[in-house]
Amino acid sequence: MRAPNTSSSAPAASAETAINFGTSGTNSKTINIGVDTATKVEVKSLNIKLDAGSTGMTLSSVGALAMDTVGTSAINLGTEAAAKTITIGNDASTKVDINALAIELDAGSGGVLLPGLPADTDPSVLDKVFTVLASDITTSLYAGRVLAISDG
Repeated sequence: MRAPNTSSSAPAASAETAINFGTSGTNSKTINIGVDTATKVEVKSLNIKLDAGSTGMTLSSVGALAMDTVGTSAINLGTEAAAKTITIGNDASTKVDINALAIELDAGSGGVLLPGLPADTDPSVLDKVFTVLASDITTSLYAGRVLAISDG
């Protein structure tokens, strides 16, 4: 049996010294942890950082993929102060389910676009897609702009 292919920059005996895998040398390398048939790979720490660099990172799962925090800590996606597209779902997705006591959409000067069906959709089904009742609308002036709702 071969010893694992690891490199350590310091002896593991010291509790205050880092244990590094694949950090020696200047060559690019693939670091594998676990196998496809492993039942679990568990990483525990006070802080876990995954940095994928310029090629990006993919989290993939055959089953459900859950992201959560314990308690009331926030879950932040795309919050760095840089322009980017944040995509949730796919055109072929059957549903994007958003549940909360309040849902806030802040679009800035670009506005909020809620496309539903193609323009040639039968008008008799449009009222089943997106409905806003007059009792649900609160109007106010925002920087001199007026909210306008039109039926076409």
